[in-house]
Amino acid sequence: MEKNVIRQRRTFDDNIVLLDDIRYKKMNSILNKLPKGKILEIGCSSGEFLASLKNKGWQVKGLEISKKAVKKAIDKGVDASVHDANKRLPLEDNSFDVVVSGETIEHLFEDADFLDECYRVLKKGGILIITTPNLTSLKNRILMLFGFNPRYAIEDHHYKVYTFPWLQRLYKKSKFDLSKTKFGGNFIIYSSGREKILGTLFEKWADYMPSWAEHYIVVSKK
Repeated sequence: MEKNVIRQRRTFDDNIVLLDDIRYKKMNSILNKLPKGKILEIGCSSGEFLASLKNKGWQVKGLEISKKAVKKAIDKGVDASVHDANKRLPLEDNSFDVVVSGETIEHLFEDADFLDECYRVLKKGGILIITTPNLTSLKNRILMLFGFNPRYAIEDHHYKVYTFPWLQRLYKKSKFDLSKTKFGGNFIIYSSGREKILGTLFEKWADYMPSWAEHYIVVSKK
């Protein structure tokens, strides 16, 4: 397992966070509706997202497997520390209003335990936002139909790949109430960054058809 952790750490040493990515835009639209409080990002990379939230008045905390990325986050004024999310979170119970974890759960061995840890550190009524690649996005279905590898979902450093039914079962087994969990997506086929009008429609469509989206965006309330 330690070799896998080292490989993961090196993978994310120089990861670049693009805040204009539709995933971050949609997460921001959710956060903008919430009162400012304490927010934890698990897999915070070099801290760009948390730095932007700190400027808006959030109290931020980041955990990240890459030592190099954590140093960059600290240089941005983010309270960040090195942590392997396969292990128990080094944080107290009921201590955060929001937990965000983008593109992290697919890198973990025990995803159910991870969700329960997120539940533990959230305050009552707190919000968890998770994003992860969709194995059966519309684009991937077309690619696999013609014998090509699916995009995003299957990578050397991914230990899980998710379909919509699999995600539902995962949350049903967790401590989160499935009736308080909303499944959405980033976009279908392509986003507004490629073509404004049709891309915007594909972004909205993903919220109603998450099983076709490129990435899932899952929002749960404790």
